[in-house]
Amino acid sequence: MNRRYPRITDDLVFGHVMSKKKNCLELLRRIFPELHLKKVNVITQYDGNIGLETKNIRLDVWA
Repeated sequence: MNRRYPRITDDLVFGHVMSKKKNCLELLRRIFPELHLKKVNVITQYDGNIGLETKNIRLDVWA
């Protein structure tokens, strides 16, 4: 039987990890160990509109 386990790319897992600073920090530490991160600030549903004539961006998480 080919059982699929949840991954970080699944919306529910991503949302859970990124909604909690502790989990987000741990994930970023594992991805970027060379940065020696100590803390993280998390903003969910970041709307990156910076002007009328620029392309708009929307990020699920800005950390």
